[in-house]
Amino acid sequence: DDRRPEVIGLEMQGHMQQHKRQLEDQAAVHRRDNCPLCEGGSDGADDCHETGAGAAAAPQGSTRNLSALLDFFGVMRRKKLVSQREASALEEMLFAGSSLLMAAFTVAVAAKDTEYLATVCQDIAQGSLTEPGRATLAAQEEVLLACDVLHDGGRLTENQLNFLRHLVLVRDEAVAAIYDEYKSTGDQVKLARALIVLANTHPAEQEEEDEG
Repeated sequence: DDRRPEVIGLEMQGHMQQHKRQLEDQAAVHRRDNCPLCEGGSDGADDCHETGAGAAAAPQGSTRNLSALLDFFGVMRRKKLVSQREASALEEMLFAGSSLLMAAFTVAVAAKDTEYLATVCQDIAQGSLTEPGRATLAAQEEVLLACDVLHDGGRLTENQLNFLRHLVLVRDEAVAAIYDEYKSTGDQVKLARALIVLANTHPAEQEEEDEG
């Protein structure tokens, strides 16, 4: 990139803040008093939506995604994959505009894998209930926002974005190392470049390079 590093860093910071506000605005569209799933509290959640474990087949509109995830949390609770407290924590995160949960949903949709979504949601729910866990989730959210900014700016393909999302969700060591470096330096340009380099290790991207 021919732009100066400090310019790229300022753009990254501005885009990350804007993207976070957009996520919060999307969540605000789907508050508890607007969703039949939530009208009766946790008991009312059981009978609201019909899709259940098929949530990953839902259309990609933001409100539909929120509804599908809420339904999925209800299914997980009924199957005792999460406790009532954990399910409530997931709902609160979703209403707060969690990019982590939306990333999990998007990756699961792409892979058509509801088991993956359940496993990741379990991990997120458990982490949300402890202080160290919440710190880890906050770090993951920060990296995901950076990935979204790069994608929105045309620096990552959709496949690369989902690849990075998956690595963040499973707490890949390479992502952890990139984040640790970023926290120690505060250098958003290096963060962006490191994520792009990592994204280029996606098997599909390597195949395209080999063919070229």
